[in-house]
Amino acid sequence: MSYLQNPLLSPEPSAPQIVEAAPAWERRIDESPRAYQAFQLYLNSETRRLADVGSKLTPACSAANVARWSSRHRWQQRAWQFDKENDRIQQEREARDRTAARKRHLAISQEMQSIALHGLLELKARVASGAALNMSAGEIENMLDSA
Repeated sequence: MSYLQNPLLSPEPSAPQIVEAAPAWERRIDESPRAYQAFQLYLNSETRRLADVGSKLTPACSAANVARWSSRHRWQQRAWQFDKENDRIQQEREARDRTAARKRHLAISQEMQSIALHGLLELKARVASGAALNMSAGEIENMLDSA
């Protein structure tokens, strides 16, 4: 039996390594700095038109060259992934904001109930002492409707 066939002597397999891929909108290994600069212009432009990118580069670049970069480095797909990630982040932020708003509304509601309870206790004390409540008919009606 050879060394490699003996299970007692062979090295243990290492645990699989998890390697996180860089986000798609980061510079690719095969992407030149100028092509990446053009991609950044494309990614951050309002229209995302290739024709606009070449003229914004310094020095300017031909539309055909920009189109080659776009195709070779999958700009549309990378921009879509960028937008998708930004949408996910925005949705998380909005969910946190909604949760915070619900908590604020609950706190306000509890405070309003506390004030209303204080008012009811004052009215109850006046009734118990036989003092006049000085309430209009409309106020009494509203109190009965809310009860």
